[in-house]
Order: sequence, then structure tokens, then C-alpha cells
Amino acid sequence: MKKKLLFISTIFPNKLSNQNATYSVHTLEGLKDYYDVKVVNPIPWHLKIKNNIQFHYKKNGISVYHPTLWYPPGVLRNYYGWFYLNSIKSCVSQIFGRDKTDLVFSTWLYPDGWAASKIAELYSIPSVLRAMGTDVNRLSNNNSVTTMTLEAISNARLTICVSAALRERLIHLGADSNKLEVLYNGIHREIFHKMDRSKVRDEFAWSEEETIVLYVGNLLKTKGLAELAIAYAGLIDNPLYSNARLVIAGEGPYRRQLLDDLKHYNVADRTLFMGNCPPLQIAKLMNSADVVCLPSYSEGRPNVVVEALGCNAKVVATAVGGTPELKKLHKNLYLIPAKDPQQLQQAIIKALNSPPYDDNAEDLYTWQDYSKKLANCFEK
Repeated sequence: MKKKLLFISTIFPNKLSNQNATYSVHTLEGLKDYYDVKVVNPIPWHLKIKNNIQFHYKKNGISVYHPTLWYPPGVLRNYYGWFYLNSIKSCVSQIFGRDKTDLVFSTWLYPDGWAASKIAELYSIPSVLRAMGTDVNRLSNNNSVTTMTLEAISNARLTICVSAALRERLIHLGADSNKLEVLYNGIHREIFHKMDRSKVRDEFAWSEEETIVLYVGNLLKTKGLAELAIAYAGLIDNPLYSNARLVIAGEGPYRRQLLDDLKHYNVADRTLFMGNCPPLQIAKLMNSADVVCLPSYSEGRPNVVVEALGCNAKVVATAVGGTPELKKLHKNLYLIPAKDPQQLQQAIIKALNSPPYDDNAEDLYTWQDYSKKLANCFEK
């Protein structure tokens, strides 16, 4: 009989955003081979009331629960862990009352992981946490959130880091190195692979003569979108790349400001906003692009870069977080410092003028590989 696992995190797709954190679904789908999986995905109170989100449903054999996350927006952030914990206690009690649970698993260290570790402690079962990037990169010494994050790591059986850089950062902040393990995220290799470039370009009605610069991800200032707008404007000013088109796949709060920036540089008419796209369309965009850009200020180990490399695309990304770890095996990856639009522009030009390397991407895990390795970590 399979053991029973409870996943607790706000990082999970739901009615508000089906494209949010799909890596959580990929992980849990793979873990179903080893565990009976249930999900507690708290929804902030103002969003749950407004959108009439049901409390419980099943999706692909996984029971999903949406308790209401009660907290005061914008204030008392140091107490968000306690708000989170008290918001999910009743829901977890219902689940545990019906079924024995063997393990608690959580993505995002604080407040999610801290609350999950407290639940595990309450029921005397082990917990495993997963550190993703910003949840670690935002931490600083002598900070209450850092203290609670380190407490969660100490109480957990193990914390999975998506890059070696995150592990080193946590050790520097005071985490026990024996409690930290690096496990790189997987990708859907059946989706993100090299395709016939001419064929997929035809689907978007783009000619072979057009130069396509692609950004995929959330539209946030911290993704380096202001710098991308400047770099793209400079690229178009170069007569060799006056036909370049910027394609933006994603949505987020920075969209309006990005559009204003592009208008300011007189390049908005050469920019195509695709909105949120399903994975297969993203893969086709990556295969169509001449270069994929991710000029983030900070990252864990960005799936966008990994997926683009899986498509054998040329990628320009900032040397932050775990991204440089990919450079060791992938010659199609060009690294630049963050917040430097001039170097971003130069790297785009360098990538455009370099022949593509036929990376076999054998070091990139499938999600099935990842889930098997993760299940092994759970038993340590």
C-alpha cells in the first residue's frame, strides 16, 4: 500500500490561475507513482470570496483543498506564518481525521514551509521542504523571517534546493548543511524539445527573415523587463537588426509599465504580447525564436531557461542564482550581469551571430526522473 503525502503550499495552480506554478503539478503527478497525494492550497480571503472558489475537488486523482488564508494585507508580515498556520489547521484536521498521513511536503520556505513544518510537528510526522529562489534570495541576517525560515529547515527532515547557489546561500545564513540537498527541477521532454523551425514559424506567420527575440515569464520589474525594453530599442537601431520583433509570453503587474517603456522608445509597434500560453505553445515559441531572454535580478534555477535549452534555443540570461550552473553543460547559454541593458544588448547580438550548438540536453531531468529522485529523498 502506498504511503500518504500531504502537500501544503500556495504555489499550486487553481481557478485564479491555471498556469501558476505548474511545476508543482508536474512534481505531484510524478509522486503519485509512490504516494497517495493530497493538496492543501490556501487561497487569500479577498480572492476566495470574490471568485467563489470551492473548498474541495479532485483533479487527476489528487484531492485538492482550498482553505481560506486569513491575514491582514500589507501589515504584520512577520506574523504571516502564524496567520497561515491557523488558517489551515481546521482543514488539515479534517484530512488527518479521515486518513493517516505519513509525510508533509511544502514548496516555498516562508510562510508555507514554516507552517507545514509546524503541522508535521503537531502530528508527529516528518516534513520535507522545497526552496525555490526568491524565498531564499530575499532573506538577510538578523531578520525575523530568516529566523523562522531557519527554524523550518531545522525542524524538517530535509530541504530540497533547486540549485547549488540556493543551498550555499542558506548555509551562509546559518542552515545546517546536512539538512540541505540539491535537486534540479525537471522538464516535459515530450514538449520541450527541438522542432522543425520553419514549420513552427509558419504557425505564427513569421518569415525566416524576421529576427525573433522572446521573453517568457511573469511580467514583473524584477524580471529585468525595463532593461529588456532598452536593449531591444538599441537592437532595432542597429540596421542589421531593424527587422527584429520582441515577443512577450506571459502576464503580470508590470505589463502596463513595460508597454509605456516600449512606447517611450518607439518600439511598441514591433512588440507582440502573447499573454499566458500553454506549454506546447511556449515550446513552439522557443523553437521559433532566434534568442530567448531572461534578464532577471534574481532566480533559483529558472525553468524557462531549462525548457529553452531543452528546445535547443539560444538563451541570454543573467548570471544569478543557479543559472550559471547550467553554463557548464550548455554552450547555447550566454550569461550577463543583472541590471545592465548595454551588456544585455551585446549578448543578444553575440547570440544572434553565433551558430547554434546541438545540445543533447541529456542532463535535463524529465519530471518523472525528478519525482523518482524526490521520492528517494523523502525516505532519507
